[in-house]
Amino acid sequence: MNMKTVRTIAIVIVIVVFALFAVTLASCSPNGGKGREDFVTLDGEYVITRPTNSSNSEKNASQVLKDAYKEQGVQLEIAEDWYRDETDIPEKEILVGDTNRPESEALKASLDENTRWKIAFINSKLVIVASTDMALSNAVARLTKQYIDKGAGVSFMKNFSISGKAGDEGSLVEFFWRDAQESLIAPSSWGPRVYTLSNGTLIAGAETSGGIRIFFSVNNGATWRSGKIASFRPELACANVNFFEHGGALYLAYRATGQTEAGFYTSLQVSVSSDFGKTWKEHSTVCEYTEKSGATRGVWEPCLGLLNDKLTCFYANDSTLVTSMQNIEYMTWDKNCWKDRTVVSEGAKHDSRDGMPVWTRLLSGDYVCVIESSKYRDNGHPFIIQLMFSQDGKIWSEPVDIYTAATNGSKAGAPGIIELPTGQIVISFQTDEDATVKGDSTSVMKTIISDGTDVRHIRASCFTSSDSVFDTPDGEGSVWTGIWYHGGFLYAAAGTSRGSSLKVLNIG
Repeated sequence: MNMKTVRTIAIVIVIVVFALFAVTLASCSPNGGKGREDFVTLDGEYVITRPTNSSNSEKNASQVLKDAYKEQGVQLEIAEDWYRDETDIPEKEILVGDTNRPESEALKASLDENTRWKIAFINSKLVIVASTDMALSNAVARLTKQYIDKGAGVSFMKNFSISGKAGDEGSLVEFFWRDAQESLIAPSSWGPRVYTLSNGTLIAGAETSGGIRIFFSVNNGATWRSGKIASFRPELACANVNFFEHGGALYLAYRATGQTEAGFYTSLQVSVSSDFGKTWKEHSTVCEYTEKSGATRGVWEPCLGLLNDKLTCFYANDSTLVTSMQNIEYMTWDKNCWKDRTVVSEGAKHDSRDGMPVWTRLLSGDYVCVIESSKYRDNGHPFIIQLMFSQDGKIWSEPVDIYTAATNGSKAGAPGIIELPTGQIVISFQTDEDATVKGDSTSVMKTIISDGTDVRHIRASCFTSSDSVFDTPDGEGSVWTGIWYHGGFLYAAAGTSRGSSLKVLNIG
C-alpha cells in the first residue's frame, strides 16, 4: 500500500470521526458543568503548528494565538508541519490553516459556500481552518476574544466547535476586485483621484492635456459628466490631483512642473471651490523651487488633510538635499499663508528616496502615512511600500516595511491608504512584479487589507495577499492610482489604456 493510499484512508477516518461528534457545528462553551473527562486542557505541551510554506495570515494568526496564551500564563511554541515520518508528529497540536495534517484537511473539506471558517477539536487537536486569509483572521479573533482572553480557553470541551459566516457581526471585511463594477471616468486622461463631497456627489479629478479637469457622478460612478479645468498653470505640466473638503470649501492640490528660462521649476498649488467643484479659483502656493541646473529636482506629490485642526499639506521634497535622497514634509495653512515646514521622514537618515506620501487620520485619533521607499534598491527592489504613524502629528514612527514586490528587480510604489469602519486599513499601490518587462508603464494597481491590528503594532504579516484591481494584460498598466472609501463603497481609480478608469465595490 503506497503512502498516498494510506493518507487518503487517514483523511477518510478523520472525516468519519469528526462526523460522529459534530453532525452540525454550533458554538459550545468550554465549560458547562461536565465532568473533567469531557475536557481537553491546552497546557504547555501543546504546539501551535502552521504550514511549512505559511501565508502571512497563517503566520500572523499563529503569533496572535501564542501571544494570547502567554497572557494566560501558558507558553506555547510555534512549529511548522514538516515531518520525516508520522512518529515525528506531536500528539498535542493547535493546527492553524492549511497544514498537512489529516485533521486540517477533513475540517477544511466540511466548509461550504456560506461557512467561511471553523474551529473544532479532532483527535485531541484544536483545528482552525478557513476559506480565505481574512476568514482565518476572523476565526482566530473570535477564539481569542471570546474564549482565550476571558481565561476560558485553557480548557475546552472535547466536542468544542464554532464556525463563522460571511457578514457575521463584528467580522472583518474581505473583498475581491473581480466582484467590482468598472466604469470610465474619461478617456485621454491620467492619474485620477475620486472623493465624496458633503452633498453626496462623487467628484473626480484627472490630468489632461489642458490641465486638471473635474468630473462628476451622481450614480456612484456608473456614469460621469465633465466639469471645468481646476488648475491655473497652463504653461506647466499639472498632475498629482488631491481633494479635501473643509470649512465649507473644497480644496484641490496639485503639482505644476516644467523647464523655464531660470531652470527646472516645481511648485505645489492649491485651488478652491465654494460650490462643490462647479467653479474654481486660485487659492495658494504651498511651496516652489527652481533648479538652476535644469535637473528634475523639487517638490512633489501634495496630499491635503486636517492635522490638529489645521489644513495641512504633506509632500515629497528633494530640492534642499545634496544627495538623491528625498524627505517627506508638511506645511500648515494659517492666517492666509503656508508655514511651519516639518520633516516627517528624513530620506538621508533612512538611506532612501522617501516619496509619494498619502496620509489620513484614523478612527483611533492616530495619524498614518504611507510612502514609497528606495531603501532596498541595491537588493533588487527599487521601491517598496512603508508605513509611519503618529499620535500627535508631530512625532512620527520610523517607517515600517509593509509591501515588497514578489519578484526580484520589481518595485511597489505610488501608495494610497484608507480606513474602513472595522478599523482595517486598505493600502493600494502599483507594482510591476508580474510584468514581463519592468517599468511604470507596465505596473498594475493592487490592494492589500489589514486584519485590524492597531497601527502601532502593524507589520507586513498583518495584511492579506495582494489583489489586482483591474484586469490589466501583461505589457499594459493601471497606474498613478488612488483609493477612496465612503458610505459602504470602496473606490479604486487608475490610469489605464482606456483613460481614467474606476472600479467600485459595495462592501457594506
